[in-house]
Amino acid sequence: MRLKFTPGPWNIGIGNHEGEDWLCISPSVLKIGDTGPLICVISHKHAANSTDVNNARLIAAAPDMLEALISIYKEFKDDDMKQFSVKCWRIIIERATGMTINEILQEEPK
Repeated sequence: MRLKFTPGPWNIGIGNHEGEDWLCISPSVLKIGDTGPLICVISHKHAANSTDVNNARLIAAAPDMLEALISIYKEFKDDDMKQFSVKCWRIIIERATGMTINEILQEEPK
């Protein structure tokens, strides 16, 4: 199943939103003054602090982390010794995607 979000990688940059420069997450590399496409706006560039930048890094890494977690889940889902971890991974994947694990692992029709 194709996940329903903008595919990664996501990038951190200063983008233009409503005529102002903001710390943003974008699927493209942003240069100051660029407009969209934007995933999200974090804070005004003049007000951005280290917490804002760290939040932006975490958000930008989300597609890569989700892809890695799905790969780990597929690798260990049938391993009896790892069932507690598998259950935790499934919960995180489903929460992040809004889909069931079966929908996610379903092959795309060709």
